[in-house]
Amino acid sequence: MRQQQSDVMIVRISLPDEAVVRFQGILMGEDGLATMRGQLGGTGILELWSTWAQRQELDEWLHSLPAALEVRVLDRYAFEPGKSEGDEA
Repeated sequence: MRQQQSDVMIVRISLPDEAVVRFQGILMGEDGLATMRGQLGGTGILELWSTWAQRQELDEWLHSLPAALEVRVLDRYAFEPGKSEGDEA
């Protein structure tokens, strides 16, 4: 039996460590767009948790950010309960 894809989307991004606090401040002004999680302390790799319904809005917002933040999208995938990054299917 095939499981339905999660409504939760995770977007992995990277940016310089010194830009993380500024990025977080800008994101906080976007009420309900995404929740930010630090993935690997001190690496500048973060996860943005949002919904697939907000994918276009989140993409547009990411592209509108100042170039000085150097935000790069690394990956995008559906949240799977009980599975963490690095688990092999």
